[in-house]
Amino acid sequence: MKKRMEKVFEGHWGCIIGSGFACFVSHVEHHYLNIRAGTKEIVLYRSA
Repeated sequence: MKKRMEKVFEGHWGCIIGSGFACFVSHVEHHYLNIRAGTKEIVLYRSA
């Protein structure tokens, strides 16, 4: 996912996939996505 986001939208992207976690990330405004799929969570964000 990270490589695809960097190819399509450019910039530096981070991707966290898992369950039962918490995170705090610094991201570019309007470039943060948190999705829940079943028991997994996906966090995508563009970092400066």
